[in-house]
Amino acid sequence: MGPPTAPSKAMVGKDLPLMGEASASPMAMSMPAVEAVLRKHKQELHDDHEYFLKIWLPRARRCYERGTALIKERSTAHPTSGRSIVPEKFLQKGSPLADMKSIQYPTPVKGKDPTHIKISQEVFPDKTSKGAKSYLSIPATPYKSEAVTLPLYKSYIGLKQNVLAENNRQLLVMPYLDDEQGDDPKLSNLWKELEDRFEMAVDERPRRLLQEEQSRKYSPYVEAFLEEIGCDLKDVLRWLLDPDPLAGMKEPEFAAEMLKMRDESCTEDFNREKKKWFTVLSNLPPSSDKALKMASLACPVFLKVCGFSLWHIASRSSHAQITRISPSKDDSGNETYRDLACRVCHLHNCPYHGEIREVVDSESGEESDHSTTRSHPRRSSATTANSTDTVDQVDINHKKLVVAPAYMHNKFNGAAARKTTQRSFTWWLANSDTHLLHERPPFFPCSHEGSCEEAHCSCFHDKVACEKTCACSQACKRRFLGCTCAQTGKACWQNQSCACYRLNRECDGDLCKSCGAAEVLDPVNRYDDDILARSCANANIQRNVPKRTLMGHSEIQGFGLYMGENARKDEYLGEYKGEVLAKPEANRRGAIYQEKLTNYLFALNKDQEVDSTYAGNKFRFINNSVLDKTINVYPKVMLCNTVTRIGMYAKRDIKVGEELFFNYGYSEELTQGFWEKGEKPRLKNGKAQLVPIKEKTKKQGNMSGPPGKRKNKRGIAKIVSKGSGRPARNGAKAIQDILDDIETADTDIHAAFQADLDEEYAEEAEDGEDEYAAPSSVSNVEDDDESDFEVPLDSPPRTRGRKRKIST
Repeated sequence: MGPPTAPSKAMVGKDLPLMGEASASPMAMSMPAVEAVLRKHKQELHDDHEYFLKIWLPRARRCYERGTALIKERSTAHPTSGRSIVPEKFLQKGSPLADMKSIQYPTPVKGKDPTHIKISQEVFPDKTSKGAKSYLSIPATPYKSEAVTLPLYKSYIGLKQNVLAENNRQLLVMPYLDDEQGDDPKLSNLWKELEDRFEMAVDERPRRLLQEEQSRKYSPYVEAFLEEIGCDLKDVLRWLLDPDPLAGMKEPEFAAEMLKMRDESCTEDFNREKKKWFTVLSNLPPSSDKALKMASLACPVFLKVCGFSLWHIASRSSHAQITRISPSKDDSGNETYRDLACRVCHLHNCPYHGEIREVVDSESGEESDHSTTRSHPRRSSATTANSTDTVDQVDINHKKLVVAPAYMHNKFNGAAARKTTQRSFTWWLANSDTHLLHERPPFFPCSHEGSCEEAHCSCFHDKVACEKTCACSQACKRRFLGCTCAQTGKACWQNQSCACYRLNRECDGDLCKSCGAAEVLDPVNRYDDDILARSCANANIQRNVPKRTLMGHSEIQGFGLYMGENARKDEYLGEYKGEVLAKPEANRRGAIYQEKLTNYLFALNKDQEVDSTYAGNKFRFINNSVLDKTINVYPKVMLCNTVTRIGMYAKRDIKVGEELFFNYGYSEELTQGFWEKGEKPRLKNGKAQLVPIKEKTKKQGNMSGPPGKRKNKRGIAKIVSKGSGRPARNGAKAIQDILDDIETADTDIHAAFQADLDEEYAEEAEDGEDEYAAPSSVSNVEDDDESDFEVPLDSPPRTRGRKRKIST
């Protein structure tokens, strides 16, 4: 490793003896001596690594050998081999591939052989050589398959109900875009937007991962090194975090030189002004002058010898981790499990209801609610010391629970027993935002003394009605008491005199006593359609009995959702489910989705959106349409048991086998180029390209401008001839797929396609590439039950739009 380099005279002067020996200097050890100790421990690290590698690598190579005689024989030559680490029943005498014959065949004659596949490799022996090609000839068995070809897809997680998703401002990897978009100059706008919305960690991530692994490996040896020179990691933290750690030191020249060298150890992932490190510094035990001097010497020596800062090890130590900010607690000390129970589902630390905020604020009346909702960080103080997160995730994930501590209201206001006058829905429509679900934030119950008007609680501040979960007085004039509809026929649904329906909310079994909502929502009667026919019909989302639907090849592109049973107009089909995101997180994800040509964001309320990209249910496969004759589904946002949810309903009578469509609500600019149901593709200039045929009457959504300049948006099936870029669906087979999927294709167009198809089939037969057959026509590929927890398939790119705008 070479001899140690002597420091400057301004630092420590001449070399001094080690600790414990007589010394005239106030320093216990000189910098060369510190370096010598560090190199000794570093050599121990290398020796240990070599020793364990020598033991485990041979044992891993021979882990499947069987036979005590063979093991005994090799144990003599390899004393470190030992007993096999694999259980006896899995051991084997030899390799299972030993008797296999080579599948490579020589290719002496050039030409085409339909029974073999040739793989070529070009080798360049040196820089000046033109290269030489070698060929591998592999026998193949051509066959035609009758299986249905699946579209491109991504997997996702099936959800039974919406779940809250954390915020993530760090971008660890750049999003992968289609190869054809890689050189698009407009992508510079995307990179700029990502830099504005995210904390970019793409370039720094390899370095951070390396330093994390180095810190983990070096940590025990560093602790031994620091102990030998008379300090530990807490002294290193104080030396690096304290603005003036050597104040009052007798050697001012030494202190000035050490402070100058300290900055070299604080260049990467270091911010002394961060609130967290103020807290760490204030909780560190005091350090002696001698320990600080040793720490000041250890930091530059470690950077010189090991190549990275000692800060990366110290910041991951227990001294830094035990002082992480812990979840806030009730200052009174009276917090109980009941206080932490969700007022909607009664789960503790509920993952489904509430909100995960990036910033805690008090602008919604929480200050007057006596800590009605508590902000809980998503990560506790038990975060491991090896975490690679350089941005403290606790700072951006504050979970607001739907809790409300109950008060003795009779004691506070003496009005609990007073009968409350029912306010009509016309009053709520005129004097509140209760029914404007897209303009109101997620609901959190209030809890306070006195009336809501006097307390100016969160309900009063947001101009919404108090709900059954609020801990205010039962006599509160702002409390919603449900509807008073009679239990006759399908009550409440589309009943303009029903208070619940007019206020865009489903009936509540605890509040609506006369319409039969409690009987409908009783789990015993969940699948009893007779009760639903004669009772409340405005509780479908809560009842959670969707219509039968099937996934299959869409009549437009990719996967679609088809009806598995007949549905009448305005009947409930199912709920749109996914991750519930805060608006800033939805905007960050949407920036990436827009360029990936896929988007499953659905506006939920003022502050939240639902994203089914990574987790959701089958209703994410419903495709877009702007044509009234095609649209057969409409969404409706409803307030269900104080929670905002999205229901999907039949716009007209739907028969079995019909594909479902609804209007995403995108602007006309975004829908240009969408391929509507029934539009016919044709060949252009004799090439295998699909473009929409212009109708005599211009339809909304058709493209304008030269087809050659159109972007490959949803609805445009782009097929490139062989040799002209990346083919879609394996050339000629892709054309056959589309022909099979189009029911209304014109005879002449079909003949033109077929001629080109035959030509490409003939070419592929000569090349021996006819290993895939054209698939059969559209068929259902999945029949899953909404109540099953499953991992179905994903649909292809959906649109360039950012969010789905819906009307309530």
